[in-house]
Amino acid sequence: MKNTNRFIAITALAILMNLPLPFINDIGLLHAQETNTELNPAQARELWMDRQQEVNDLYMQEQFEKALKSARETSSLAVKAFGPDDPNTFSSRLNEALLLGELDQLEDANQLYQDLLLQAKNTHGDPSLLLLMVLDQYGDFLNTIDPEMAETAFKESYQLSKDSFGPDDPETIFRLQNLGLNLQDHGRMESAESMLKEVAVSLARVLGEKDPDALQAQSFLGQNYLSQGKLQPAKDACRKALEGQTEILGKHLSIPLKPVKIWRKPTVNWESCLLYTSDAADDTPCVDLGGRRII
Repeated sequence: MKNTNRFIAITALAILMNLPLPFINDIGLLHAQETNTELNPAQARELWMDRQQEVNDLYMQEQFEKALKSARETSSLAVKAFGPDDPNTFSSRLNEALLLGELDQLEDANQLYQDLLLQAKNTHGDPSLLLLMVLDQYGDFLNTIDPEMAETAFKESYQLSKDSFGPDDPETIFRLQNLGLNLQDHGRMESAESMLKEVAVSLARVLGEKDPDALQAQSFLGQNYLSQGKLQPAKDACRKALEGQTEILGKHLSIPLKPVKIWRKPTVNWESCLLYTSDAADDTPCVDLGGRRII
């Protein structure tokens, strides 16, 4: 009764003040939310969008427990607004899994990923999009625990993307990059080198040599060379990346590199590239795995 009176009072005030209908609709949405009455699909969709933003804000503030609670409510709204097998619903469920991982509830997170994979495989129609959504994030989750555990997910994601969209689709190339970086994470440097080299060539061809993602791929390749002690190839790759950066933004600015597509967001170590493009680097006998000089 208290919530109903509040709703009537605010709605009456809105009418008296000639407020626009969207405001009144928002009040109706608030009323439906507070009284737990049935939301229609349009209301659920609107509230879902608001909650998605709330989850994102809480995540950025590292309030993971609050974010998880909101994410679970958002998933329920998504089912109402879009249906259980819609990509938006999967996006909300994947937010839950991500937050479970952040809270170190690893078994629960892993189970949710497994449930979503099974649901994606059993969905009506082409499951490719849903499977790719889950595999990309699941691979990243496993990679934080043990890179070798993640290899299968990254392989499946790349192969599915290649079969669905073709080898020259940028998203397919980014998935190959994810796989190469994963192999590098568990020490398979030569296999990773081959993949990262293919990625650098492909992105330069598809997106252009001065595209930030193409320059980032060159830097990843250079750092792979550095970790193997291949100084001249490392110097060449890093110089190419840094020259592109300088040409686009100027010598004293750093390029606004976009994160690697999908879920992985590795950071380019431009300082190590800068070090190994200097003439002094030619006299360096060896490097450690981080690309730093050993004194």
